[in-house]
Amino acid sequence: MKRLILTTFLAFCFVFASYGQRNVFVLVKSSVGLSRVAKLESNSMKAAYKLGAALDYRFLGDELLGLSIQGGVYYSHRGVYQSYTESALLGSVNTVLVKNIKNINLNYIDLPLLLNVNSWIIDDLLLYINLGPYLSLGLSGRTDTSETSIAGQNSRIEKTYDYNSFIYGGNDKSMIKPLDTGLQMGIGVEYRDIMLGFDVQYGFMNINHLQNDKTYNTISAVMSLGYRF
Repeated sequence: MKRLILTTFLAFCFVFASYGQRNVFVLVKSSVGLSRVAKLESNSMKAAYKLGAALDYRFLGDELLGLSIQGGVYYSHRGVYQSYTESALLGSVNTVLVKNIKNINLNYIDLPLLLNVNSWIIDDLLLYINLGPYLSLGLSGRTDTSETSIAGQNSRIEKTYDYNSFIYGGNDKSMIKPLDTGLQMGIGVEYRDIMLGFDVQYGFMNINHLQNDKTYNTISAVMSLGYRF
């Protein structure tokens, strides 16, 4: 995992050396928004943010239309908040209500590869649209869990614990696979090298590591602010 990240970083630096060519540009971006895990029961959105840089190789550009390929490396944080209640039978008579709250935080290195199309709206103002796949490499994850069991008016048991959300190779507690891939879409405007955009990522992989037949997909939507060098 560390070797893959290091190799990606070195490749990024190597291409950065060609920055002197005016058809290659460096984009620095930061983003903030919301994320969730689609198809996960009783979950709500959590804050998401990204920070990183990309290389933009422009292979076509004229007064009306420009085409380029963008490859980037971003630190990405996303997660989900899950709250649900389930019932269980204690003995043969008593029914126990168990309320579970899970706060899941996931940290990734995102590697998007996008086809970018831009067109002039007015002087100094560009409209751009991009689309392409991305690969997410899990760095670390944490799941904080609160479990409350109610077996009667005067019987209440509370438990709290935390564990790694994902571990390479998996274990009995890890519930999220550390690798994800999907489709990224973006739209925005660029004014004198300052970019303001809106990006969406939808994961195609089932990141559910638990031994059941449920499918979980990540989804995030962020507003981005960037600069072109």
